[in-house]
Amino acid sequence: MRVVPREQWSQQPIQPTAGSYWLRCNRIIKVVLVMLAGVVAFALVARGIHPTPWWMVWIPLSIFVLSCVYLMTISALSLRPYRAERRLGYTTWPSGQEIETYKGKRPK
Repeated sequence: MRVVPREQWSQQPIQPTAGSYWLRCNRIIKVVLVMLAGVVAFALVARGIHPTPWWMVWIPLSIFVLSCVYLMTISALSLRPYRAERRLGYTTWPSGQEIETYKGKRPK
């Protein structure tokens, strides 16, 4: 399987590329992890200090849930271009093993 670098995505037959969805997922995963840590930390700290108003729990929790829904939607949308790229013998959304192989062949 050939890994196509980002600079060459616009030249490939599958548009939008699976890699463009991959970049969106990478951004939102950071938000999801930060929000999860924030919700857990806030719940633990606020619980011990005083009773927490509901809105202070539901706002961060709703942002976390919406971020997860967005991530699942992007992942579902990326499935069709990902499979089409694989059928053509290349990928813009490489697996871990393909990333390691690609790192060794990256042009300098």
